[in-house]
Amino acid sequence: MPKLAGQRPEYIVEALKAYRSGARRHPSMQANAAALTDQDIADLAAYLSAAK
Repeated sequence: MPKLAGQRPEYIVEALKAYRSGARRHPSMQANAAALTDQDIADLAAYLSAAK
């Protein structure tokens, strides 16, 4: 599993949107990302990028 704390927010947004659209495949991540709105993804990216 990649470390997400401190990751660039742009990377997190891109990855979550790719899971949501099916462009990036991983059953668990696709299932979780499917329910996320763009605002949810932006909020998660901000939180994770600020975490240490």
